[in-house]
Amino acid sequence: MAEGIVFLAVAGFAAGLGVAMPLGAIGVLIVREGMLRGRRSGLAAASGVATVDTLYCLGGC
Repeated sequence: MAEGIVFLAVAGFAAGLGVAMPLGAIGVLIVREGMLRGRRSGLAAASGVATVDTLYCLGGC
């Protein structure tokens, strides 16, 4: 049971990185955030996207 949850969490995090890395609309916003407010803010924005995608995957997969 716990192994399945960990697997889904890792899969959701990987999906979040997959969404955050290509320069689509969200990727451009993350890059812009990092350029305007610094690397720390850019990483926080990317982590937020990855977290939301993880939660989405845990709830809908």
